[in-house]
Amino acid sequence: MARGIVMYPTPSNKREAAVVPMTLLPCPFADNYFQLAKKLTPDFHLLMDKITCDIGWLERALAKTGAIDEICSKLLEICRSVYNAETGKDRFFKALQHCKKYLPDQSGDVPGLPRSAAMEGMAEAIAMAHEAYSSRWEPLGLPRVVLFIVLEEEKNELDHRKLELAAFQQGICSLRRSLAQLSRTCELRPLVARKQVTVAYFRSGYWPQHFEGAWLCRQQLERSEAAKCPSAPAQLAGMKKVQQLLCDSAELSRFLSEEQAAAVSSTFAKQFDPSNTSVETREAVQAARKSPGDWVLKPQAKTSVKSSSHQTGSKTWEFTGTEFKLARSMQVEGSGELYFDDDIPRVLESRSEDQLAEFILMERVRPPCTPSAILHDGAVLVRRAVAELGIFGTFVADGDKVRCNKVVGHLLRSKGQQTNQGGVFVGNATVDVPFLVPSDIYWRNVTA
Repeated sequence: MARGIVMYPTPSNKREAAVVPMTLLPCPFADNYFQLAKKLTPDFHLLMDKITCDIGWLERALAKTGAIDEICSKLLEICRSVYNAETGKDRFFKALQHCKKYLPDQSGDVPGLPRSAAMEGMAEAIAMAHEAYSSRWEPLGLPRVVLFIVLEEEKNELDHRKLELAAFQQGICSLRRSLAQLSRTCELRPLVARKQVTVAYFRSGYWPQHFEGAWLCRQQLERSEAAKCPSAPAQLAGMKKVQQLLCDSAELSRFLSEEQAAAVSSTFAKQFDPSNTSVETREAVQAARKSPGDWVLKPQAKTSVKSSSHQTGSKTWEFTGTEFKLARSMQVEGSGELYFDDDIPRVLESRSEDQLAEFILMERVRPPCTPSAILHDGAVLVRRAVAELGIFGTFVADGDKVRCNKVVGHLLRSKGQQTNQGGVFVGNATVDVPFLVPSDIYWRNVTA
């Protein structure tokens, strides 16, 4: 309970909380990739911040996506309303982006087991944003709080509470409200329960059903002086279409120096818009038809038609918001299920060029496999597993002044080698801890 690794069977049944599946032994992980993940995180933060602040570029980049994805469309409308796209390169935000999840601290440093202080680091970033707001805006004579925007029916509540406690230890009180609850009281300068909101921290608002009857409230929050995590432009910056465009060196160089762009792009998987008619894209689409096992087809819209999904993952980086991951086994992402194997040529051949604009075609990445022992439902299971590493960092900016840009922790999840689905709190992956192994030893002993 104290570590936040239990989950309610239903939001109303808090008396029967169960421990999520967890590993009994740490997962071997190559130390060079772990260090690379930490080293590149600040550059990824700068990249996402610069994209977030270039509203005009986001509007052009996501024009097609907005036509098929409700959330993208609505967020673009909010950006047009709140920010002037003609001056989209100016800095609009008091504080931006910090990661949303954490791995509880280990007590002390253990050789090979890197310590993660993500939760404390995130609370520190929230405190910085809170301070930036307080120094800029005159007080209203009301208590100032951080607002956690959550689901009313939340099974994963305890995962949030640890961060609330860490923020409280920084001297900051928090409130929890759903978008539906806020829609009845939200004002341009948000006041909730007679308290002034300094930071709006979204733990919901990533699926269309989260916004039923609440889009006006979301726009009012964006218009308010409170720091948003994420802001509407920051959420748009995490769209798959943005990832695909950044694989173009000309687009990436808009936001990073030559040296930074080279370092960051060295971690990218190849991604294509299958509706594009360029020679390179046509060759990739043809290759995907002939050898679909080497590719993944990602729908961008959250209302896309579902299909069966299969395992993917390997040694390459993906990013969503400010969480940057060494992708090893993800196949269900924020936009829904992904297409693999024989489903890929079927989709490619059955859709028109306009319909194919819904998708991103990405080269498939293959995970190394390591032994794992897990505790699940009171039983111990030994299995071969693949793992996903996430590096958490914090980024806080006040206008052009970057107050904080650093790595604060990490998270490792693992799942069975043959498991198709992902996610700890849906029962497919397990909470894990990396055991760092020298690169030459690690790669000599893992299997693909």
